[in-house]
Amino acid sequence: LARAMAPLAKYASGVAGVVLLGARDASGLVLSEVADRGFEYSQIAKSMIGKGHDVSPEVCEEECLANPDCVSWQVCAPLGSGCDGCYHLRNRPQIVGHTGWFARVFE
Repeated sequence: LARAMAPLAKYASGVAGVVLLGARDASGLVLSEVADRGFEYSQIAKSMIGKGHDVSPEVCEEECLANPDCVSWQVCAPLGSGCDGCYHLRNRPQIVGHTGWFARVFE
């Protein structure tokens, strides 16, 4: 279990090693609603707004909401091997399960 939770620990709120994925943070984002989700690269490759960057899911969502062109976002982890962190997108790709990643599609 600890190994499975390791990628989430970087972005999740926690006390004494306990990850609180259902906790609502200051931005109103509930991590459990966006955790272990992502997009297939083929569905987002031509829809990325700017370059990926290393920020938390909360910041990624706030940045997306502030950009009128952004309708979905994804945070991949760990960084490297094609993962640059937060991606903002112009399309609404299908969400797939992906352990350790975070994603949301706005209606």
